[in-house]
Amino acid sequence: MVRAARSGSQFVVATHSPILLACPEARIYELDGAGIAACDYDDLETVRLTRGFLDAPGRFIRAALGD
Repeated sequence: MVRAARSGSQFVVATHSPILLACPEARIYELDGAGIAACDYDDLETVRLTRGFLDAPGRFIRAALGD
């Protein structure tokens, strides 16, 4: 996608993937009950959750298992 975008292609991608959201020069919009708004990568909930999981996977697993 990055190579195609650099060649002039455009994409609309609906995703929660922090990997796809990290594409260079991506314009990120978040849709919620209030509507649509431009967002910064670091402010996205999916990015915060992924970072939290990678920092402490055991904590997330314990919470998921109810331990």
